[in-house]
Amino acid sequence: MGEVRAVVGPHWLRQRKKARTRAAIRRHALRLFGDQGFDPTTVEQIAAAAEVSPSTFFRYYPAKEDVLTGEGVDALAVEALAAQSPGLGPVAAVRAALAW
Repeated sequence: MGEVRAVVGPHWLRQRKKARTRAAIRRHALRLFGDQGFDPTTVEQIAAAAEVSPSTFFRYYPAKEDVLTGEGVDALAVEALAAQSPGLGPVAAVRAALAW
């Protein structure tokens, strides 16, 4: 039998990079929202934390609110909540998950 090779082209690499950038923006935004609140957190702060420009932020999310409603947020929230100590009450667990 012949050897099977994985084909990795530039399109696939671009998609991976975009996914990593989107995830980094979301992760830093959620951390900042947990640290200082949603309203005081600026797009510029999120972009700086994710090491992208504000214009790059807007390529991935049309507005700051979209970070909370975009795809994948549910999975991140479930993962963050699952990582919390079982002894925490619901409000404390959500707060800790936002800071995660």
